[in-house]
Amino acid sequence: MILNDAQLDAQLLFDFKGIIDEVTYKILLKLRESIEREVYDAGTPSPNDGYRRLKYMGGLIGSFEKLDTNILGRTVEGSIKQDPMTMVNDPDNFTHGSNFWNVTDDIRTMLSDIIIGGKSGDLFGPGFWRSPRDFWTPIIEMLTNGEVDKLIENAMTIRGIIWRKF
Repeated sequence: MILNDAQLDAQLLFDFKGIIDEVTYKILLKLRESIEREVYDAGTPSPNDGYRRLKYMGGLIGSFEKLDTNILGRTVEGSIKQDPMTMVNDPDNFTHGSNFWNVTDDIRTMLSDIIIGGKSGDLFGPGFWRSPRDFWTPIIEMLTNGEVDKLIENAMTIRGIIWRKF
């Protein structure tokens, strides 16, 4: 039973924290699906070149994480962050770096841009790795096409919160 405005605010913030937590997690899952589809499913590296896909154990897909959902005053905030430094850097085997680059042997902070833009160099000749593999646009579209709004609405409905868009 809610007896006053303060208790109502506290309950709503608690409910909205759960909603944002759920929706943020679903966005992370969609991001991971997009990375699988656009990046990993685009082709398979040759086992002879020394490169091995690490995925969740030091690879691109594992570098994205959902942060804790926070309540800041009357605002609830959910975030997904990439930490490129969680990716393995093994330039000897061309894993997120190369000893042949004259700028740096560690490209982890640039890797997403390289993959999305198809900016990989020609060291290994032509191949899927040189084509744009844009895993990010499907997530932006999800945010702009109303899909996230539907996720929020469903999460609210499950919790018995009825809302109307004005």
